[in-house]
Amino acid sequence: MSGSYLREIAPQIGAGLGFREVHLWQGNPSTAIDTDVLSEDEKQRASRYRFSEHRAAFMASRSATRTLLAGYLNCRSRDIRFGYGPFGKPVIAQPSTQLTFNLSHSGNRMLIAVARELELGVDIEFEMGCRFTDAISTSMTCSEQARIEQAPLFFREKLLLRYWTQKEAFLKAVGVGLSFPLTSLHVEFHGAGKTTIRAIEPTRSICLYGQEIDCGRSYIGALVVDPAVSLCHFQF
Repeated sequence: MSGSYLREIAPQIGAGLGFREVHLWQGNPSTAIDTDVLSEDEKQRASRYRFSEHRAAFMASRSATRTLLAGYLNCRSRDIRFGYGPFGKPVIAQPSTQLTFNLSHSGNRMLIAVARELELGVDIEFEMGCRFTDAISTSMTCSEQARIEQAPLFFREKLLLRYWTQKEAFLKAVGVGLSFPLTSLHVEFHGAGKTTIRAIEPTRSICLYGQEIDCGRSYIGALVVDPAVSLCHFQF
């Protein structure tokens, strides 16, 4: 779908966003690209990418994000100003708003989650060609490693990515990035794609709710949010 479609539909859907609700968008960001909406800082960041495909992916994801959020904020895409947390989590600095969001892209797919006053995180990974097997010992708990190693060989990488995306989305939700050891996160899978992710620290324990996201063939997606909320899916 084109950027003009996203500009048209986002305000209508955004007006219906309630509290304790998450709007989850997914699609191909390159269909909504409009470099005119990017800030000078974003254009400079894009120019620093060595490979053209990485540069194009960055511009497409930022363009789609700005176009979508502008519909929720009832402002021009180029008027949005982003701020960043200590570990790089983006937030809306201007205009003043209760809106929160998070995004992730891989290959030609993108996830954008939007809510009000909720800390959330999303992650999407392209399954084909990913080789995370070497990361099992440094990213999985002992019980998670055992489950992966006991799984059929053809299913191990998919299972590892299911764990990985949940942990990545958790870290993005709490805003600490990969500075937090993944082996301190324990993921439990429940029915209907529901998950819980627990972070065990010396002085406290954090538990958030997760959801596995159907992102189509060869992609695995995850959403983590606190607390459990209703979830609405949209395509662009």
